[in-house]
Amino acid sequence: MRGILASFEEGTGDVRRGTGDVRRGTGDVRRGRGTASQIETDGLNSELGLPSPAPRPFSYITNENSLPMISIFPTQEPKPTSALLKKALGKTYKLWEELEEFTLSISPKAESGWNFSGIKFGWSYRIKDKKRVLIYLLPRDNYFKVAMVFGEKATQEILKSKIHETIKTELRQAKVYAEGRGIRIEVRNDEFIQDLKELIKIKIVK
Repeated sequence: MRGILASFEEGTGDVRRGTGDVRRGTGDVRRGRGTASQIETDGLNSELGLPSPAPRPFSYITNENSLPMISIFPTQEPKPTSALLKKALGKTYKLWEELEEFTLSISPKAESGWNFSGIKFGWSYRIKDKKRVLIYLLPRDNYFKVAMVFGEKATQEILKSKIHETIKTELRQAKVYAEGRGIRIEVRNDEFIQDLKELIKIKIVK
């Protein structure tokens, strides 16, 4: 598996409403200068043992000065606990729990747990079955990100679905690798929760 998570930040940006790169209902895209988001891509690639993509002169970000580069849990000790996660995520903790519980209800044999990918990048959380990672949950300060990878069959299913057009746009623009294409969605409220659940169902079934 090579380079798939490069597409999470490669010119497409995060999905978010109003304050994000692709605004709901308008399709406007803001172009911010700099390669700040490259650092987080490197961290995700490091976690999976993948090569980092070459830096790009532009990144689609809202405010590069406010974009967290690493996990809210950057050091190996202490290992994140439910109490620490709840404190870190604040009101979005229940949404994290909701997505985790939903994924495990669809794939009851899946395993979940924390993964430390080095002091530069910190802890991330993954739910996986015997063959693949189903979903990555990336903790940030009072919010989190969901990262997923989709093969061609699942991608076509998503594009034909009623999933929010903003997410479809992110998927269309994601770079295609042999393993498929990856997207990452920022979760600050429940706006995309139902869409995320639909993505999880498609990922597991397809």
